[in-house]
Amino acid sequence: MRKPGLTVVAMLLLPSFALAQAETPLPPPPPPPMVEAPPPQAFEPMPAAGPLRMEGVAGQTPPLGYHAQTEFRTGLVVAGAITFGVVWVVLNLFPLTVANAFGGCGNCNLLIIPAIGPIILATQSNSSLASLLVLDAIVQAGGLAMLITGLAAQRTVWVRDARRVQVLPILSPGMQGLGVVGSF
Repeated sequence: MRKPGLTVVAMLLLPSFALAQAETPLPPPPPPPMVEAPPPQAFEPMPAAGPLRMEGVAGQTPPLGYHAQTEFRTGLVVAGAITFGVVWVVLNLFPLTVANAFGGCGNCNLLIIPAIGPIILATQSNSSLASLLVLDAIVQAGGLAMLITGLAAQRTVWVRDARRVQVLPILSPGMQGLGVVGSF
């Protein structure tokens, strides 16, 4: 059996509990302040593949992703140094041996002077030694000419720029993070 007083008390209390739970919800929090992304930087795409170095033309603009650079003509420098150096060193290491084979040497110290010394010595010696000394002077002069030309007449080459990678912030409504732009 039910007690009527308990039912009345329960009916009076239930609406108060329901009102307590039905309070108005809090307004949503304000959105975070919008931060504008920095203006995009100028980005030049680089070639995906290509040689590290290319022969260039002086005065012309290098292709995209390359810069102009000057350098010695390595082939001429090496060939000239070897040609001159081997002949000059061999002749100065063994002047007495060479001179004794052709009848003696009056003033072998002149061989120290590159390209000119053998010519001076050739005018003072016999005909067989003179022809060898003139040949030596011609080879030394050719080697010196290649060496000097390789150092003086530089060439233009185009060298590929270093790869660039940039990390940029991404700030937009609903998305924040970092992005990577560049080429590898």
